[in-house]
Amino acid sequence: MSNKAASAVRNFIASFTDMRQCPRGLWFVIGAFVVESMAYFGVLTLMTTYLSSDLHWGDARAGLTVSIFTMLVTLFMIGLGSFAEGFGLRRAIIFALAIATAGRVLYSIAPQLGGSAVAVFAVLASVLIVAAGEGILQPVCYSGVKQYTDAKTSSMGYGLIYAIMNLGIVGVGALSAWIRPAVQDIKDGHGAMHQFGRPLLDFLRGFSATGVQAVNWTCVGVTALTLVLFALVMAKKTGSSGKFVLLGGAGRLEG
Repeated sequence: MSNKAASAVRNFIASFTDMRQCPRGLWFVIGAFVVESMAYFGVLTLMTTYLSSDLHWGDARAGLTVSIFTMLVTLFMIGLGSFAEGFGLRRAIIFALAIATAGRVLYSIAPQLGGSAVAVFAVLASVLIVAAGEGILQPVCYSGVKQYTDAKTSSMGYGLIYAIMNLGIVGVGALSAWIRPAVQDIKDGHGAMHQFGRPLLDFLRGFSATGVQAVNWTCVGVTALTLVLFALVMAKKTGSSGKFVLLGGAGRLEG
């Protein structure tokens, strides 16, 4: 039994050692997925509150919209994920992040658009756009993990993407729990107790009607930053084969 336990420990440690041999592109793909997932869950957990309170849709209508959004994400994973993968990993991820950013901007600005009909259209359009971006990103990133790993590292690669994603969800939950009440208190004239990170809170207060909207705008920034960083660290190599390489020659992948 002790020999089996020792062997299991050695295999467990070896799996981490093997991951060190993977191209840096694996970590870029995991990073893009994990950080964007933070924005996704940051918005999703407050979506019902945002639609029912900030946009005055009521709980029933807001709940239905959230259900439609999650359904669309699943449907787009089936329909758009494999299609987008054919354009190459780098281009597909950049496109997914770009449209997710645009959709989140439209979603976050909806309360300031004036008429209720315009706000409704903006929210519904943003839900469709963001769902398409998320539906592309997840299967394409999973495909990237598969292509950047081998038989020894694939299971660890998928395990890491889920583990780090869950850690990111905890992080964005803590960030949301700080920003939302702090911005709301500052807008209500009770911000004297919120001095930590005050420049950021005042910045968000400037274009956020509520604390929930401030979290939405924060998630816009997270997605936009992910887009910019991913586009910078991945360098495209033009060619008919659709291959691209990573900066510094860290790896190569068929598009």
